[in-house]
Amino acid sequence: MVGVAASPTRKNGLPMASLFETSLDDRAMALREALGSRVVFAHEPEYDVVRAPWNPTADQRPFAVATPESADDVVAIVRAATTAGLRIAAQSTGHAAPGLCETDLADVVLVRLGALRGVTVHPETRTATVLGGSHWNDVLDATAPHGLTALHGSAGDVSVVGYSLNGGVSFYARAHGLGINAVRSAQVVTADGTLVRASADENTDLFWAVRGGSGSFGIVVSLEINLLPYADVFAGMLL
Repeated sequence: MVGVAASPTRKNGLPMASLFETSLDDRAMALREALGSRVVFAHEPEYDVVRAPWNPTADQRPFAVATPESADDVVAIVRAATTAGLRIAAQSTGHAAPGLCETDLADVVLVRLGALRGVTVHPETRTATVLGGSHWNDVLDATAPHGLTALHGSAGDVSVVGYSLNGGVSFYARAHGLGINAVRSAQVVTADGTLVRASADENTDLFWAVRGGSGSFGIVVSLEINLLPYADVFAGMLL
């Protein structure tokens, strides 16, 4: 999910105004101690590599960039960032990075989800579990052997989570609706660093919110989506 999540209003009994009096150097040190090599700062050589989005028109320069490889990593990053009084933004590919750059990122930890990729297909229920940094090509490679497909868009290198949770207009939309309607559940790390499941029956308000309802309430680390029983597809666009 792309967006900037605010830190909790109080931490360790102190208002956030007191936390922001802590120097950036102190906060960087706290992040390094908590996250080790999973966080990169502006003075480090790899910073320009890990901060670069898919869309090169966006020159995003956050306070730090975190590179999780698991849901547990995301939990650790969110907890460390909020403890340090920093804001958090999540990004998978960065197709929509220009919008994020309209926000001041000087106190933001950018969580790049590109390493959190993987798809598990459940043919018996015609569903798939998709990790938060996965692309549509990952889904199609996994579903094709089962004679299945999904409500993907026209580009295989687009993030499944970003596409799905922002609507998702597919080649199959007239028959099957938007991609967002194929989302059955989401695993979300909330702003306080808690991993929860949101669905139509569990944490329903959060499920409404992450599916385009409002704001940025956490980082989506996986989705469960419905699949379609099409082994071969002929589709395209008229321009």
